[in-house]
Amino acid sequence: APQDVPVHRQEVYEAIQREREKSSAGRDELS
Repeated sequence: APQDVPVHRQEVYEAIQREREKSSAGRDELS
């Protein structure tokens, strides 16, 4: 079970990074 935790965190981290990139790109386009 403990081995599943790092994998889940990695997936969540990558998802957050993608969302941040989308937000940054969107802000750049608006400005």
